[in-house]
Amino acid sequence: MIREIAKDEATKTGDAVHKKMEEAENKGTGPQKKATVTTVIEEMNERKAREKNLIIFGITENQSEVKQERIDHDTEKINELFYDAKINLEEGNIMKTKRLGKYDSKKDSRPLLVNLKSIDSKLTLFKNMHYIRGMPKYEKVNVSNDLTQSEREQEKVLWAEAKKLQEQCISGNTNTRYKPSKAEYSLPEVGNYKMYEKNLETDEGRGLLLYIDSNLESTEVNMEAQFQENIFIKIKLNQNDKLLIGLIYRSPSNNTKEYNDKLTELISEATQKGFSHILIMGDFNYPAIDWEIWNTKGENENSIENRFLESIQENFLFQHTTKPTRWRGTDTPHTLDLILTNEEEMISNLRIHEPSREK
Repeated sequence: MIREIAKDEATKTGDAVHKKMEEAENKGTGPQKKATVTTVIEEMNERKAREKNLIIFGITENQSEVKQERIDHDTEKINELFYDAKINLEEGNIMKTKRLGKYDSKKDSRPLLVNLKSIDSKLTLFKNMHYIRGMPKYEKVNVSNDLTQSEREQEKVLWAEAKKLQEQCISGNTNTRYKPSKAEYSLPEVGNYKMYEKNLETDEGRGLLLYIDSNLESTEVNMEAQFQENIFIKIKLNQNDKLLIGLIYRSPSNNTKEYNDKLTELISEATQKGFSHILIMGDFNYPAIDWEIWNTKGENENSIENRFLESIQENFLFQHTTKPTRWRGTDTPHTLDLILTNEEEMISNLRIHEPSREK
């Protein structure tokens, strides 16, 4: 499976540096204060130096004893990976390649550090990884940012926190309108959950219900986008990290450009709020999209399906549901219920039960 950590610190500007320095200046006094500021400056400089770097795991290493032949082999494989991801690297864009660790002819490969001339090539690769995700030759290939020691330590903490969250429960329902008197909505009575709900004032559309384990610190987030059928919840994680969870229902009967533009505006707003982790799920009702190849039926580039796909890519999101979730009668099954995240490995052990059959 392809793994990538997109848009990490690579695209942050000087504003982030100033913020870090202000935080450091407010801590400690005298030598301690000076040391803290120096550490922050060193960290930000190191991140800046690494922002055009990639680390690629799983590319088989050439066993030649001639160093230049091994370098040429690695460069060819990198160009091939970019080409398969539909990116044509200009000549000279690969500034340097280096295998990490001591060379051992008995081992298949060491991690490959790649320094690129442009950060745009790196960000486009993260954006286009879905093109190569299903190719057998990349089954064991992972792509990552070149993280500093501090960033690697932060990542370990986040993975530990994520493991704890797996034991918690988050449940979303988009299939019916909420009526407090109905027993089918009594989950809070049988478990320790906080319920968030949204019904439209009109009789159109569906109701939304989102249950969050009350052991998690959660609050509702109000969105400015005019797309109505959504609930967004903020969950506090470790230190300054926050998880944004969204539940969305898109009506299949409204295929107007205006309605679908509101949906893409909502998704863009969610990704621009500064959350470290984002998970958006729901019933999106785009049967014409083939999620195994990230493409649509027909050749209309201005279709609502193509615009939705572009929005997902532009916001560096991953879509995890690739198997059918719904079918009607003898019609072809479709993948209508989606799970979107800003990190590919945020979702694991995804199980899709037998698709809902509608008469």
